[in-house]
Amino acid sequence: MDSDTTAWELSQAVLRGLRLGKTVVLIVADYKLFSSGLTGGTWWGKEEQLSAAAETSLRAAEEEMQAAQHDYERLSLAVRRLEEAGEREGGTLGGQTRGWRAWWVWWRRGPAATRERERRAAMEALEKSAKEARQRLLTAAARLSRVEEHAKGVSQKGKVYQRMADRLLELCQLNLGCYIKIGQHLSNLDYLLPREITDTLKVLLNRAPVSSYPDVRAVIEEELGAPPEALWASFDPTPIASASLAQVHLATDASGRQLAVKVQHRGLRELSRGDVAAVSFFVNAVAAAFPEFSYKWIADELAPQLPKELDFVNEALNAERADAFFQRHRTDVVVGRAMTPPSTLSHPVPLLSWVDAHHATPSSPTQIPEIVWAQTRPRVLTMAFEDGVCATDVPALRERGLPLDKVAHLISSVFCEQVFSSGFAHCDPHPANVLIRGGHKGDPRAPVLVLLDHGLYKELPDQLRLDYASLWKALVLKDLPGVKYYCQKLNAGEMYSLLAAILTSRSWDDITSPDLGSLQTPSSKEDKTLIRSYAQRYYFEIVDILNSVPREMLLLLKMNDCLRHIDRALGAPVDSSLVTAEESVKALLREELKKPGRWGRKASAWWDFLKCEMRIKTYLSWLRLQQWRKSSSKGECEQWGKEVDSEEGVIV
Repeated sequence: MDSDTTAWELSQAVLRGLRLGKTVVLIVADYKLFSSGLTGGTWWGKEEQLSAAAETSLRAAEEEMQAAQHDYERLSLAVRRLEEAGEREGGTLGGQTRGWRAWWVWWRRGPAATRERERRAAMEALEKSAKEARQRLLTAAARLSRVEEHAKGVSQKGKVYQRMADRLLELCQLNLGCYIKIGQHLSNLDYLLPREITDTLKVLLNRAPVSSYPDVRAVIEEELGAPPEALWASFDPTPIASASLAQVHLATDASGRQLAVKVQHRGLRELSRGDVAAVSFFVNAVAAAFPEFSYKWIADELAPQLPKELDFVNEALNAERADAFFQRHRTDVVVGRAMTPPSTLSHPVPLLSWVDAHHATPSSPTQIPEIVWAQTRPRVLTMAFEDGVCATDVPALRERGLPLDKVAHLISSVFCEQVFSSGFAHCDPHPANVLIRGGHKGDPRAPVLVLLDHGLYKELPDQLRLDYASLWKALVLKDLPGVKYYCQKLNAGEMYSLLAAILTSRSWDDITSPDLGSLQTPSSKEDKTLIRSYAQRYYFEIVDILNSVPREMLLLLKMNDCLRHIDRALGAPVDSSLVTAEESVKALLREELKKPGRWGRKASAWWDFLKCEMRIKTYLSWLRLQQWRKSSSKGECEQWGKEVDSEEGVIV
């Protein structure tokens, strides 16, 4: 590296660091205001006359919401305490007494039976009151949602949040690179950040930087030793897609095969070291000055992962390994197979699962584009071009005749199977990284998933993988002691209920509800407002959890956020939380069956699996019935019936 390059890198690092520092200082200057808003405190003194009415309405709606939350939580707590008291007496309040006490009650028919009847009567009254409080809570959430829409851009709180969002967006668009990635991730944290911030940063999902063709040509020459025209029969200088770290160009090889050439933005690798150092410095500085305003988890995620994402050879290896797994386990995923054996490369590259990938069958419904190893280097990745539409492009999916419920189930099951079965997980299911097309097994209505961008993978330790799966099983079975135990194993401590709420994007009271639909991703405005209210109320506790859980969990939470975003875009026809729970139970059963002996444990694993499957299938059948009713009202009964018939066994 010559002195001119070093000086340029240093000057750019200083400039980008100063931009970051300026933004951090301006945001921290609003810290008191920011923290007061998140914790539900009183807003600042002077208010503009124009927004006084909006502020009054907003504050009244928030107070009504908080009062309804308090009533609902108080009644739910009373119900749980009454249940626990009944269990200590030897029975459950909702059913018959158990064990030796059942015989005692039957024999005496005296005080114990009287107490049981009294508890049941009290339980019924409390449950009725809790349902009424829940309805008041949803009504308050609906009112708050309407008031927020009306006050958006007018209220003082909204203006402060919007100012913060604009500063963050400007920083990301000026510094580019890893800042774009951070902004994209923050845009999915709607359970943690104000709507003004997440909505503003969402533009980064579709508005990535584009490098000039001279820069693209220079990177290709530096990496492959020749210009594009010498390497391919044709090369389109206009990119077909651009992302935070790279952009993709279409090319054609000598045989006429279409290729996709992914080229890293020039200078990004050199600048990334300074960016990571600057982000880590300011995150740690803010955490030291304001411990309750700690975002260390951002730096913890960025520092080890960004260098891996900037190495396209590592990405190609991840693609090969993922493809080998899917070829053995699925037939509906396109991942990729090497087009040139690694032994023939002038620049040798270690390759995983070459034999499995080379001899794989081509009928997979999850596909990863084939890698051209001879034209792949750390900053250039060449692969076969794969057709498909964005996973969230609902009009295009409908135009191709692809059922949204099948698409949603395929996407969720693929990513969850990676997590729970292989332990080698793609942690960036951004909609642009997930393409969908028809044609699985010759059926144009059967979706095929094309999986792109394999830079962000995480190897999960077996114990973490099994603990995470056990947590989801406990959530499905409503095993509250199990939820507490496995959340605490993931370092949640006494905030186990909050970690469960983050995973499911539901409140703890919903999670403890016997209805399996309580795990479903919130889709109505009332539900979203309710979740956002809980997030603001427990904001600092959520930040503490993100700083405490194992670092692998950060990427799993990011994956959950992305899958929920896809769910919402598709109208949540099949909820990712339910699919996650289903895949977790399957993985636990497989793990138990692999162990020698212990037939009692195997029988218990089978029983848990069957219970979870029955709960999930029953609920999904109810969802299908609801969708059938909707389609019937639109005169689509016949088409929906065909879809239901073709879906038989899709959950198994």
